[in-house]
Amino acid sequence: MYIPPYYKNNDPQVSIELIKENSFGLLISSDTSYSCATHLPFLCREEKGHFRLFTHLAKANPHSGVLLDI
Repeated sequence: MYIPPYYKNNDPQVSIELIKENSFGLLISSDTSYSCATHLPFLCREEKGHFRLFTHLAKANPHSGVLLDI
């Protein structure tokens, strides 16, 4: 995705703070026949010098079927 230079963020800490302050996100997945999007809460954690996003998706959610096929 193209990001105009005046919107580009090169500071990871700014992104981390944004995620912590606005932790509700959109998980998007697709395959050749099906696309889906689910709103989920996300946590941002640092592990061994890297930042990772964590969330929970219920197994009963139709979105989980798309993820299991990947």
